[in-house]
Amino acid sequence: MLNKTAADTSPISVESPPAYDFAPGPSVLPPAEGSSSHAQIYSVPKTSAHLFSSPPNAEDLATPPSPRVLMIETDTKANGQIILSHDRRLNDPRTLYDFLRWQALRIPPVKIHCVGAHTEIPERDEIVNDNGTQRHRKKGQMERVIDFDFFIDLSPVVKHENNIANIALATSRQHVPGLRGSHKPTYGALFAPQTRDASSNQYTSLAGATPLSIGRTTTRSENALWEAWGKWRMSKGLPVFAEMHEHSDFWDKHKDTPAGQQYQAMRDTLNEENDPEIIREANSCKALKGWCEAYCASPGMLKEFTMVKSVWGWDTDALIAAIKGAINSADYNSNDIRVTLDMSERLVIVKADNWLSRALSNAFFYAMTWLFLVYPIIWLWRRIFGEGRGHLEYSSCSVRLEDIPSTSCNFSGRVA
Repeated sequence: MLNKTAADTSPISVESPPAYDFAPGPSVLPPAEGSSSHAQIYSVPKTSAHLFSSPPNAEDLATPPSPRVLMIETDTKANGQIILSHDRRLNDPRTLYDFLRWQALRIPPVKIHCVGAHTEIPERDEIVNDNGTQRHRKKGQMERVIDFDFFIDLSPVVKHENNIANIALATSRQHVPGLRGSHKPTYGALFAPQTRDASSNQYTSLAGATPLSIGRTTTRSENALWEAWGKWRMSKGLPVFAEMHEHSDFWDKHKDTPAGQQYQAMRDTLNEENDPEIIREANSCKALKGWCEAYCASPGMLKEFTMVKSVWGWDTDALIAAIKGAINSADYNSNDIRVTLDMSERLVIVKADNWLSRALSNAFFYAMTWLFLVYPIIWLWRRIFGEGRGHLEYSSCSVRLEDIPSTSCNFSGRVA
């Protein structure tokens, strides 16, 4: 374990990690001592680009948000998974923008959940004391017995008290499907326009569209591809801004699928028909303020704005395997060992301030609408008429885990 140095107690720093140019081509380093060569050639692999840079369209988090966001009313839903707000003050674009930046700086609680169990078949009916509660066990009925159930709090590893540069808030990039004011995932028009101008060789999107323009709807196979990429990316500890096609372990298995071929064809067409500088400017456009304005301008009664939080930096699959191995090494033999990485407050959802939106956020009222077959009518209304539209799931906040924990992690739970 590392000891804290004087730098650990310094004021918060917003100095970003070093950024490098990852375009093809080597970098020249000074010659090593005793070497006869004049320079050493070194290039950073694209698969490691995310370790040295942040999203090109990341928002500014150094400027403190307005104090008025501290008065915004929020509620916690879904067992702590969702931070929800119906506050009417969030219908102002500036307040909404500051609120999202303030929420981005609130690090979500992250814990490792470890459960070990085995199965037993009682030989007789009996009453047992299970964690202070008496219950009946029936003869011959198989049941699962919990041996241990505990959490490891990773808060000291996630929080960067002296540096917020590893927190990145950005909108989805043009080539990433998302809910851009509709109920189906779409690309950005700068990457995949809805229509193509047959009279020219230029993308109609780059000619007249903006970063807020909506592209075509994704197909079912494309949704499956991006869903598989999301699961694989999280299991390997990669950030949301990592590029799918730059990780051969995943891309080699999917590039020959119909969705993979279509994605590569769209990338090739975009790169061939447009100037690289125009593409770079489109990818680096900070569009969160624009989407806040679009949300507030929408008249939809059931409009939503969603920000997704995530943590990255550790290979989750390797971490889980290592923890299971450590448990087995303690002479615990069971095939029922479950280790998961749990994160609370992972979604920040802003909804409209009206009676219908608030009612549908109430679990009891929502269940009643299904019981009396009212919600299917609302579902159709949202998708057919403009008054119910305006669903934006377009911003993400990624937090990097520290490479080496500087403090110990907290343990809580029970062992049978």
